[in-house]
Amino acid sequence: MPEFLKHVSEEARIQFYFMMKDFTISFDKKLEELKEWAKKNNVEKEVDQWINKIEKFWDDVNKNMTKVVDELPKIYPKVYKILSDGSLTAMDMLLKIRALKLDRTVAKSLYAVSMVVIHSSGQDPYMTMKAGDFFEKVAGTKLKDEWLYDHILN
Repeated sequence: MPEFLKHVSEEARIQFYFMMKDFTISFDKKLEELKEWAKKNNVEKEVDQWINKIEKFWDDVNKNMTKVVDELPKIYPKVYKILSDGSLTAMDMLLKIRALKLDRTVAKSLYAVSMVVIHSSGQDPYMTMKAGDFFEKVAGTKLKDEWLYDHILN
């Protein structure tokens, strides 16, 4: 709850929440109504500060989105090259990706986009298999039998 709402009546708080939840008016109209509400409830300065915080937040979001959209096409081929190199161990891959010194926002965005693509482009054949079938497909029946014995039957 914004701090200024602690200094107004319960009725004023309810009015504020109804204003904020009204999806039938434009943002400009909502801002105009909010300023009128703030004046009526003697919290103009606090509401202006709150609005400025929100504007700064969205400016930062825009800045970060622009950076991510610019960086992803540059960084993805490098990450893909590392992840598709079958001669590397998982630890080697991790170290090589860390050596790229990716910006945290860009790295998390790449991960998020990857998850969206993976989970929206059809059924993952490995996710629908039973563990034993997975091991048989990947490593053959000998490993499957050993795994089943060690983890299930033993």
